[in-house]
Amino acid sequence: MLAVAAWWSVRSGPLGPWALVAAVSYLVAVVVTIAVNVPLNDALAAAKETDFPAARAAFENRWVVANLVRTVLH
Repeated sequence: MLAVAAWWSVRSGPLGPWALVAAVSYLVAVVVTIAVNVPLNDALAAAKETDFPAARAAFENRWVVANLVRTVLH
């Protein structure tokens, strides 16, 4: 919300487009977190101790890619 408020306050000035890019990037990062990272974290937390290595192997690549996307967007 802060990014949207910042864009709103400078929307007609020279920083308006940059503030809009920041707001959109932030919102996309939140969507990636909610849609990818949180379900993966929940699935890993639900894995039984005996299944943990297999669960982590299935989890790690997707989580790392999503985390990299979030990092770039922030």
